[in-house]
Amino acid sequence: MTRDALVCTQPFTGGMMASITRKALFFLVLFVFSSVSLAVADLEDPPPRVPARSYIVMLPRNNGEVLWSRDPDKRLPEASLTKIMTAILVLKTSRLDAVETVSMAAARETGSKIHLHTGDRFYVRDLLTAMLVKSANDACHALAEHVGGSEANFVALMNREAETMGLRNTHFTNACGHDDPGHYTSARDLAAITDAALKYPEFARLVATELTQVSPLNRRRVFRLRNSNRLVGRYSEVVGVKTGFTPTAGRCLIVLAHRDNREVLLVLLDDRRRFADAPKLINEAFRRAAKLDATRAPAPAPTVAPATAAMNTVATVPATPGGSRD
Repeated sequence: MTRDALVCTQPFTGGMMASITRKALFFLVLFVFSSVSLAVADLEDPPPRVPARSYIVMLPRNNGEVLWSRDPDKRLPEASLTKIMTAILVLKTSRLDAVETVSMAAARETGSKIHLHTGDRFYVRDLLTAMLVKSANDACHALAEHVGGSEANFVALMNREAETMGLRNTHFTNACGHDDPGHYTSARDLAAITDAALKYPEFARLVATELTQVSPLNRRRVFRLRNSNRLVGRYSEVVGVKTGFTPTAGRCLIVLAHRDNREVLLVLLDDRRRFADAPKLINEAFRRAAKLDATRAPAPAPTVAPATAAMNTVATVPATPGGSRD
């Protein structure tokens, strides 16, 4: 035997084998634990800090998967985000080419408005446009009267719809979002309401509109409307949906954004920096969604080669990009 071949000539004892086995097991466990810890730390990225009283960030196309939230079921005033439910009932029950005459009560609405006159006649489509793009309370009130005959009747329909949708933390006392102790919802419920509204193509089109105009049928007047959501038009990925503000509700915002075949829905309630915080949350959400998709991508699956190939040859089928979307 040459000196170059280092061979152990002493037989292994039971104690030596046990010692080696324990060491090997220790390093194996340490390796697995380290790998899992790094993976979890990499995936569970904390969201950007925002001062919102309540919020929720979701992936609608991933079965509504929630990425981050703060008190998503807390009952809070939602200001003009109320108008999303108003829009659902209008789209569910009315023809867009129907005509509504603005009442004195609608013309006297306070807060955000475009100053409609009593007796103005509008297509329902144009009132809906003014309500969703400019958040006009006078147009909102006119639509409530068109559907319910009165705002009180319309509010009853709103609460019935909320009950049908299974919204446990939502109750309405007016159609437009004015402050009232009995008027409230939650970030999670608002996400569900918005998701339902976006199924109507007209709603999705209007909340993504940056600039438009409407006119009454019976007088010469053009109302030029700019979307109250400053992110629409500024960020190409943002496609809606609604702003809200009252002294009690604070500054509220719902945003829908698309990127790389992914979708993020964000609800912010009482966030004084809503237009600055929303882009940060959306960008982080898309980054997190991409990372989650990468971890869910199926591993390459080996398949046996055809009989004409060599017996020991194995063909590999590449993984489908994007992973499962069940």
